[in-house]
Amino acid sequence: MNARCAIITGVSGQDGAYLARLLLEKGYRVFGATRDPGGTPARLEALELTDRVELVAHPGADLAAWRALLAAHAPQEVYNLAAQSSVVTALRQPYETTLSNAMEPVALFEAARLDRPDLRIFQAGSVQVFGPAMGAPGAPESFAPTNLYGSTKLFAHFAGKAYRADHKLFIASAAMSAHESPLRGEDFLSRKVVKTLAAVRAGKANELRVGNLDAQRDWGYAPDFVEGMHAALQADEPFDYVFATGVAQRVRDLIECAAANFGFVLAWSGQGVNEIGVDLKTNRQIVSVDPAFFRPFDETPPALDISEARSRLGWAPRTTFKTMIAQMCEADLVRISDPGGERAIVGSIRATEVRG
Repeated sequence: MNARCAIITGVSGQDGAYLARLLLEKGYRVFGATRDPGGTPARLEALELTDRVELVAHPGADLAAWRALLAAHAPQEVYNLAAQSSVVTALRQPYETTLSNAMEPVALFEAARLDRPDLRIFQAGSVQVFGPAMGAPGAPESFAPTNLYGSTKLFAHFAGKAYRADHKLFIASAAMSAHESPLRGEDFLSRKVVKTLAAVRAGKANELRVGNLDAQRDWGYAPDFVEGMHAALQADEPFDYVFATGVAQRVRDLIECAAANFGFVLAWSGQGVNEIGVDLKTNRQIVSVDPAFFRPFDETPPALDISEARSRLGWAPRTTFKTMIAQMCEADLVRISDPGGERAIVGSIRATEVRG
């Protein structure tokens, strides 16, 4: 019997790499769609998957290219994870963000409608579609994105619902909270905090500069979330889920947790933009507030309800916030000592995942 086949768009990203590992462990043949199929994605290298994932050119918003890709590889499942996923970058590149996040999913849905109505599709969404939700997340009145990134994700969400209703396609989606790991990109806050504090500890940076210390995020763990993605395509019926932890953490909580892992004894003093974090061991300032990093909208996230994912899929996050941050800290210490590429952190990832 032939192995099940899946295509992952955005395979070079954090989620794509962890999902590829999960599917390979389950016996899938995995094709990774990337904008640089001739390259060696660093995250696949970090997970030692470069010889096991077959890279293909990402079709983007090209309908003909999507039809050709589906015909060439006949996948049973497609996980559409490719997106411009930074809220800040969306502010600077609105056209490119809209093309990637809104139109590329429609090209995939249309290719499936035309040629592969049996295909199962997972569309990666974001809790940014809710904004400061008025109702329970997922209810019609709760959709109120406050930034372009959330708006483009909301378009893709409703496009998937329309193709599912009008053409009976199996399109499952999940509005996902922020989710982190040792493979998180450096342009995301969690990794910026961890990487900078690792550099401060190693004497290669002076301090961490951040925005609103009391801004809140629901930070989950990427390997947990990709398990939910796979489960969503094994269900009897497609559905729109929320993947999150349901627990909001402040930016200062993130900093305190990372600082403790690096051996700092952090104490806060001052108020507002003048607040600083001092390491009591050395009486040295290692954290400062910079208004340049404040977001135009930085509302408190709604309480995210994962009950449908729990009841329909048996899914719930398993990894604690503290365990996740400890993994990220250990990986960045390894990177500091051995800057030879992502392969340097392979042992660190394995060891911390086993311990976690």
